[in-house]
Amino acid sequence: MTVTTDYSPNVSTANGVTVAFPFDFLILAASDLKVTVRDLDGIETVLALGVDYTVSGVGNPAGGVATLVVPPANQHTVIRERAIPYRRASDYQELGDLTAQALNRDFDLPILLLQQVLAQLENVLRFATGQTISPLPVLVPGGYLRVNATGDGFVFPETVEFDPGTVASAYGSTFVESADAAAAKNLLQLGAFSVNWNELLADTIIGRTTGNGAAQLIGCNSIGRGLLNPASKAALRTYLELGTLATLDQADVAGVTQFTRLAEKRQQVTHNASGALVINLALGHVIELSQSANITSLAFTNPPASGWAATVTILRKKDNSGTARTISWGDGSTTFFKWPNGGTPPSLTQTANAEDLFTLVCFDGQNWRGGAGLNYL
Repeated sequence: MTVTTDYSPNVSTANGVTVAFPFDFLILAASDLKVTVRDLDGIETVLALGVDYTVSGVGNPAGGVATLVVPPANQHTVIRERAIPYRRASDYQELGDLTAQALNRDFDLPILLLQQVLAQLENVLRFATGQTISPLPVLVPGGYLRVNATGDGFVFPETVEFDPGTVASAYGSTFVESADAAAAKNLLQLGAFSVNWNELLADTIIGRTTGNGAAQLIGCNSIGRGLLNPASKAALRTYLELGTLATLDQADVAGVTQFTRLAEKRQQVTHNASGALVINLALGHVIELSQSANITSLAFTNPPASGWAATVTILRKKDNSGTARTISWGDGSTTFFKWPNGGTPPSLTQTANAEDLFTLVCFDGQNWRGGAGLNYL
């Protein structure tokens, strides 16, 4: 027979039900067909002929059907490809029979094998036609392969390229090779102390570790490309405005853990017995206060240190009774409130299920300036 058609593997997506998967190329034996199933994680399983599938259409130039015993899972990939062994099985005998069937099979076989090889080469990295490429360099453990300056080969550079035309220094590249954020912090000699800035600096400026354990660098060069390229540890510390201390200590980072977030979970507070109410600001600065009894004094614990600004929002929600509920603002010792219009506190809405909103700002840790929106519907 003649071989007049090109060849490429057949690929289909399973639906969890179908077991019959056709192929459109010539095979000379059932064992010449290889069936592989690839799952959603890219893991491939080669099926066994006679155990996992059967084949029909052997010798048919138009192909045949691979029938699987168990339908592949939905969205898994089923690959049918030619897998003829690279060997010669026939042996002509002196004065023996030389049939047209035997000759056709033996002449077809090299063509089928060439098609099989060409199909495999389609998935191989290739260079443009006419381009001369020098041999690969000797492999370097942990090296980063890139095209050389003349464009005709590859090198393993000592520096790491993050962006075309921009190469990190040898010192900067050490961060990429850090096993984790702790190792990257050690390069900066950040030391170990209790405030969260230690983690915040290493995990945001230096970068959180990627899936393969390498630390990422974050920064920008003069044209806006992502890069942090210090020439040395001292240069990096200057870039980050860390000063010239050998290590950072508590005094370097005093108060830096008190920062404003774009969003935070609300703190829910219930006051159902007449008496004083103390709200811990360490649990949140947005407070939902359900009030069903009088508050004889309202104070805060864990306010910001003097010199640091903070904002507290209180949504006061009255119970469903018609009984008036009052708030006495401040405790006279640690928490004081100031109001506009002469300093008189706003009058609380006393209808059932009423909602009043208070916004409070403090600059010294104890004096809170407030404003109110009353009787929200």
